Amino acid sequence: MKGCDIIAKKVALLSGDGVGPEIMASAVNVLQSVTDDVEVLYAEAGLECYRKTGEYLPRSTIDIIDESVAVLFGTVDEYAKDPGYKSPYNIVCKRFDLSSQVKYFYKLSSDMGLGEVDAFLVTERPDGNSVVEKADLDGVTAERRISAHKCKRLCRTARLVAEINKRDEITLAHDGDHLELSKNILTAEFREAMKGSTVQSSEMSYMDVIKMLMTNPYRVGFIVATELRGEYVDSIMTSLSGRANTMPIGCVGGKKGVFRPDHGPMYELAGKDSVNPTGAILTACAMLDFTGNKSDGDLIRDAVKKAYREGYRTKDAGGDMGTFAFTDLIVSLCNQSN
Repeated sequence: MKGCDIIAKKVALLSGDGVGPEIMASAVNVLQSVTDDVEVLYAEAGLECYRKTGEYLPRSTIDIIDESVAVLFGTVDEYAKDPGYKSPYNIVCKRFDLSSQVKYFYKLSSDMGLGEVDAFLVTERPDGNSVVEKADLDGVTAERRISAHKCKRLCRTARLVAEINKRDEITLAHDGDHLELSKNILTAEFREAMKGSTVQSSEMSYMDVIKMLMTNPYRVGFIVATELRGEYVDSIMTSLSGRANTMPIGCVGGKKGVFRPDHGPMYELAGKDSVNPTGAILTACAMLDFTGNKSDGDLIRDAVKKAYREGYRTKDAGGDMGTFAFTDLIVSLCNQSN
């Protein structure tokens, strides 16, 4: 661990609903085993908070978030049917004007997934507004809007993420010639954003990117795409890496970052010591990368890979460990390497 004279960066932790408190406790335990450079500030948000207090994102929580450099979300219910409830995750991202979503796909062990992949995917942050449905007597028309402003922010963020992570090339996955106007807006902003960068750039249709991933995934190490096309690429990369429910998601594009695991509350597993905390632990890694503590994030990632490689896993990943035993193992591996 680092020396006590370091001024800790404040990070807001919102554990949320369902299995959120369990997996985020795991993330904090692992985080605190590798660094003193982060001060965790605890706050409430989500559906359970709404049912207890009538607020899904209390003022006290907003105050804590405002004084933090990053936010760690657990699992909040984004689609609850309770009247008046809104996803606090989406609200926080909008509050900080975070426009882009970042995922890093790689295999945790050779026996996982359908192929080899080591690539970043940067897309627009999903906000539910990119496609609008209009019904008539004969059916439904789905209209999609491509904004030059959003494309500009997306491409600039992608360049920054690629440069920070020392990637050699960015591949733009555009709509293809069948949607020429949409393609032209995105490619124009991409070319402008990449001017002067040492990172090489290439452009191809999202279908060609998917074909490349299926035949030779290592040729594509960094992809940027709109929300709609990014969903298709995301599905392929998830299958290649075998990373369903173990991915961290980072929302960036402003001065702060918001990070969460890529799964929901899983209410049926709450309190049973059986949920896989890998996604939450790697979410803490993504936050460390963002706050300038990448070496600490790498230490945790290496520990997780070692555990998976040697067969130490929770039941959903083919092992026999519970949530807490797996967490203790990762802490032990981190301490051995620290």
